[in-house]
Amino acid sequence: MKSTHKTSRVDIQMSVISTILIILSIVCVVVFQYIVNYREATEGFAARADYIHSYFNDIINNEYGGVITQDDVIDNLSKHTAQIKKYAYVNDIYFAVEDESKNLVRYDDTQNSAVYIGVYDILKEAFGGKVIIPNNMIKMSDSHIFVACYPIRSLDGVCGVLVIEFDGERQYSNFVSILVGTPVIGIISSLFAVIIAFFKFKRVSNPTYQDMANTDYLSQMKSRNSFDTDMFNIQNSGNLDRMAMICIDLNGLKKINDTYGHIIGDSYISAASKVIKQSLNHNQIAYRIGGDEFVIMLWDSDCEEAESIINNIRNNIQVENERSALRLSVAIGYAVYDSTIDKTLYNTFERADTNMYNNKKLIKNNA
Repeated sequence: MKSTHKTSRVDIQMSVISTILIILSIVCVVVFQYIVNYREATEGFAARADYIHSYFNDIINNEYGGVITQDDVIDNLSKHTAQIKKYAYVNDIYFAVEDESKNLVRYDDTQNSAVYIGVYDILKEAFGGKVIIPNNMIKMSDSHIFVACYPIRSLDGVCGVLVIEFDGERQYSNFVSILVGTPVIGIISSLFAVIIAFFKFKRVSNPTYQDMANTDYLSQMKSRNSFDTDMFNIQNSGNLDRMAMICIDLNGLKKINDTYGHIIGDSYISAASKVIKQSLNHNQIAYRIGGDEFVIMLWDSDCEEAESIINNIRNNIQVENERSALRLSVAIGYAVYDSTIDKTLYNTFERADTNMYNNKKLIKNNA
């Protein structure tokens, strides 16, 4: 089984993550601003409209005993709208009534005229007896307004509708500015985040740099970090059947270092690494996991293949020793994963390591 390694582009990953986080932030800001600015503005208008409505209710109860007619609305109540406009800072306030043809006519302190087309439908709904306090503003030809409608009831039903309008253009414009400006800022921020992530993580994403991080410099084999990562991934994959591991330990490295120095010791390690790599096929991976310790990992393997590789290593060492003064010597042990005795791949590794040390003792006793 061949080991496949997919290169991860950290710069791209971080760019995507940064962009997603910025988009989420934009959504949160827009929602927050909607709640804070737009909704609070409409709720503020609604509260002020309720207060004005209660003022007219007091007039109806105190001056008319709670019973009012359409004529009272036209002749008397509408006259109070001027005072409300002056002190309540409303855009417009009037009473709408239906004429004999069921057309809606507005009355305030100065005149009577036709109702604006933009609010006609909600006024008709209010004449059905429903209080209209919308959550949104109404777009007019040149502005946005908030309109609240309160039915005025007589003994015969609804005799008019109190209409209160607030100018919401400033609040709406602020909300639109945020709605448009925030994504623009977000796009600019995303571009900066992508640029920063690209250059900041470009080196980490470079396959050559990744290979260097996972490669042992002296042996040019995969490093201990790579070994631990591969062991973890293979164990989690659950595909352990026919996995085999060969453990190798260099004999006499400490003595060489102490006698001839570490430069010769490094040459000893380098020569042994070269022999080990020459003894493997392309789908077999070797790791240097310690100073004088090596591991070969085999996929879809068995005892026969492991022993064949060990024989290759020993034969190649013999050839190397005939032409080199380093006199390479290694202890080798192997194990094949067995589900009846190995709970994890780490148990297989431990058995291979034990077999290697047994071989090392044998070599020492025979020396």
